[in-house]
Amino acid sequence: PPNEGDPLANGEPATLDVSIAAKRAMLLNGGVALWDAIESCDIKGSSDASIRNVVPAHIERITGNAPIELVVCNGGTAGRLYKRYLKERTGLPTVVLPSTSPANAAWRLERLVERWREAVDWIAR
Repeated sequence: PPNEGDPLANGEPATLDVSIAAKRAMLLNGGVALWDAIESCDIKGSSDASIRNVVPAHIERITGNAPIELVVCNGGTAGRLYKRYLKERTGLPTVVLPSTSPANAAWRLERLVERWREAVDWIAR
């Protein structure tokens, strides 16, 4: 299923170009670095609760080469994994936002867009 985070960039899902090239351009133009907290792990399906044998990402590849000021985690699991395995290595402040995963049924798209937009506006100050 599509990740609900895709339309969060502008809040207008009907007009959003979801191609990989467009997403890459949006991130680069916005000064955003996208990196996973986990290099690899054992997982059953897409169940975060089943994550085992975590190998943390080599985040220094990006933090050592780019002026990263803040880490924004997409959901509680990403936040916990970042804090457990990577925060000490980066020393960067962290913001955890609601997950844009389709599994996060507690948040309607409109509410996710609002929360992410608030965070982006606050960060941009």
